[in-house]
Amino acid sequence: PRALHQVRLARRMVPEDAPDDALKALEEALSQGLPEAPPTTAESPPAESDARRLARANALFREGRPDAAMGIIRALPDRARSVPALTLEAAIMAETGQLDAAARALETALRFEPTNLVLETRLADVLMGLKKEKRALALLAEAEAAGGAEAKLMLAEFDLKRGADEGLVG
Repeated sequence: PRALHQVRLARRMVPEDAPDDALKALEEALSQGLPEAPPTTAESPPAESDARRLARANALFREGRPDAAMGIIRALPDRARSVPALTLEAAIMAETGQLDAAARALETALRFEPTNLVLETRLADVLMGLKKEKRALALLAEAEAAGGAEAKLMLAEFDLKRGADEGLVG
């Protein structure tokens, strides 16, 4: 409002046929103290929402570009460190063999949603890869008791594998 008022006053002060030097001096006087406007060139794209960035990271990961996807995730602000972002981060970390980082991301996600059976099951899967079977089995048992079908399946597969390893299943 203040800047608009100044422009209206300036229009009254300077006649239309004023020389360019007078107009330039007036423009400089008016622009002092005003915030600088952001560039609005055709090259500067509109700001991308956190959800769109996460969707783009997900698409890049599915295209087999985990490094590009992880770059987007790391650039997300703290407010966007949501369960979907952490789950995608964990999937990327697991895919690239960084199981410790995948486990940390899933543990953080579980702090947001402690009753999320899918997260518990994914964490158990990562823990199995880290050879932390005791903790993984405890998570799976917890998820199974809460009705997690995927956890029940993973426990059955683990029992079959253990039986095969011990020579009980042929």
